Formats: sequence, structure tokens, C-alpha cells
Amino acid sequence: MKLKIDFRWRHFLLFLAVGTVFAGGWWGFEAWQRSRATSELDTTIPYQGSYWEIAIDRQGNISSPLPQKPTVIFGRENDVFKQIVIEESGYYLPEAKVKLALPKALGDWQVKPRVYAIHGIESANFEISDEMTVNFIAKDIGAAGIFTIETTFPKGYLEPSWSKQIAAFFVNLSIKNWLLAAAVFPAIAWLIVLLAA
Repeated sequence: MKLKIDFRWRHFLLFLAVGTVFAGGWWGFEAWQRSRATSELDTTIPYQGSYWEIAIDRQGNISSPLPQKPTVIFGRENDVFKQIVIEESGYYLPEAKVKLALPKALGDWQVKPRVYAIHGIESANFEISDEMTVNFIAKDIGAAGIFTIETTFPKGYLEPSWSKQIAAFFVNLSIKNWLLAAAVFPAIAWLIVLLAA
């Protein structure tokens, strides 16, 4: 019995072409990432100025000029807006002010603002200046300071869209309900498979 070894040129050329395209794409992506990182590196100060205006609409959508993404958590009993204003800027800031524009007049609604000021912030507070505005102020912010604002709204003040309500429903499910669903849905699937067979 004679063993014959054959070199398959067509397969070799195909994999060589695919490998070249893949390697070129990977190299191009890496070069793009490096150029993007160097172009963003220290060209802009992340906290230019010290005054920002943030607006929340009735559905809980937020308009914020800050680099950190704001969040609204739709809970069972209340809805919570949270925004990191300054996060370890790397330099001293004498003062930071945030004006939060609310979607509708407070009236009888009990809105609860709160500030979190840690790692080298001398003082931070808030004031409800009128029916539709909450002002937050932090002073003497160190290079490692983190300044976060939060406002808790009672249920019904914000009117989220259906998609946000559905997402909030699943987020607010208790662990007991998740475990029940994890047991019931596979059992239903097995029952359907057995009945179909």
C-alpha cells in the first residue's frame, strides 16, 4: 500500500485570500481604533465650564450635555433619575452647578432631590428654585471628586412609553417570579413537544 500526499492549490489559495481579507480588516480596525483613541486623548477637557442644564420630559427621556449617560429607573413605587455630573476629572474645580428642568409643575407632587459628593468635594447641596426647576451645586471639587445628582419622583409624575413600562415590569419582577417562570416555561415547552410527537 502506497501513501500519496497531494497538495490542494485551490483550497490553499482560497484560505489564503480569506485570511488576507480577515487580517487586513483586523489591521484596519486596529489602526482606526488607535487613531480614534489618540484623537480623543487629552484634546478636550471633559468638564469645560461649570454649569450644565439637564431636561427631563414627561416620558422620562433626558437631554444632558454631560459625557456620562443619565438614567431613569422606573420602579414600583417611584421613579429615580440619576446623573453622574463629575467623575474623577483629574483637576480641581472651584464649583459645579446643574439646573434640572422638570417636565411639569410640582404642585402637590413630592419630589426628593439628593446629591452624592465623595472623594474630595467640600460641599454639595440642592434647592428647588421654582415649580419646574431643581438646582444642584457642588463646591471645591478635588481631582478625584465624584459628584452625582439624583431625583426621586412619585409614581405617576413621569409617564413612560409602553416600551419603557414593559421593560420596567420585567426589571421589577421579584426573584421568586423569575424562578417560577424558569420552571413553568420549560415545562410548557416539553408538554407541547410531547403532545406534538
